[in-house]
Amino acid sequence: MPHANNLAAIQRALEAAGVEFIAENGGGPGVRLRRPTFEIVPMKGGPGFYVRVTPVSYGPETQFSDFATEAEAQDWIEKHKKAGTFDQPRKGGSGDLS
Repeated sequence: MPHANNLAAIQRALEAAGVEFIAENGGGPGVRLRRPTFEIVPMKGGPGFYVRVTPVSYGPETQFSDFATEAEAQDWIEKHKKAGTFDQPRKGGSGDLS
């Protein structure tokens, strides 16, 4: 039988990777991948913006940069939300998310 501190460490690692633990709600307990959040952040030390995506299906956080305006970054977010780009596991390679 696993020790409680080992189970807690496993749960923390899974939650950091974007897994949500669901309490029993009539259908029994379960897990699901948390929906990503998008944040527009001003670049430090220069013009422009980047988008921080947390969590993503292939890691806890990633960033996409080179947006000249906040509106351009928001358009990129809407495009990828609509396409569900971050809702599916990534299939290797760096990919082009432009």
